[in-house]
Amino acid sequence: MGAAKSVAMVFRTALRIYSQFDWRLMRFLGTLMILLTFVAPSTDAGSAKVMGWVEHVEILPGGLKITAKLDTGASTSSIDVARYQEFRRAGKAWVRFEVLDRKGASFQFERPVIRVSRIRRSDAPTVVRPVVELGVCLGGVYRNTQVNLADRAHLNHSMLIGRRFLKANIVVDPARKFTSQPRCAKQSVN
Repeated sequence: MGAAKSVAMVFRTALRIYSQFDWRLMRFLGTLMILLTFVAPSTDAGSAKVMGWVEHVEILPGGLKITAKLDTGASTSSIDVARYQEFRRAGKAWVRFEVLDRKGASFQFERPVIRVSRIRRSDAPTVVRPVVELGVCLGGVYRNTQVNLADRAHLNHSMLIGRRFLKANIVVDPARKFTSQPRCAKQSVN
């Protein structure tokens, strides 16, 4: 009888350990699923494109190819202009500006002014910049986006791409650079 009692005790102990293990495992998996539901990004990861923090872009139409810094801290994109001239066309404000590509070739653009942005700086006076709409190709993504005209000659990159362009489906990987070339169908800007 002693042996049968021992076997029963071992069996009950094994059953209790298995039950506790199973309960703990299920609790862990349930907690993990809940956490992943709340922590997972809302963007469909399959559709998001991962780009480096510096990429080649193309301004369309026109075929201007320049390097751009992808900046999630900036709302609006910005482009380096050698000079610009404001004028009126059909009673509306327009701007004529010149941009240099990576090889120093000059590209001329004329666009209506969408708005004027005021850039406040803590160490300098407020700067006023005209904002235009440009067609920008980054990798295979083409978008018409608002771009302010700025003197970026003292900076390393001719263009800054802000959140308004990036927000739909581009993720910036700060450990990567030049992950793709612009490859968009020729588009037109109204």
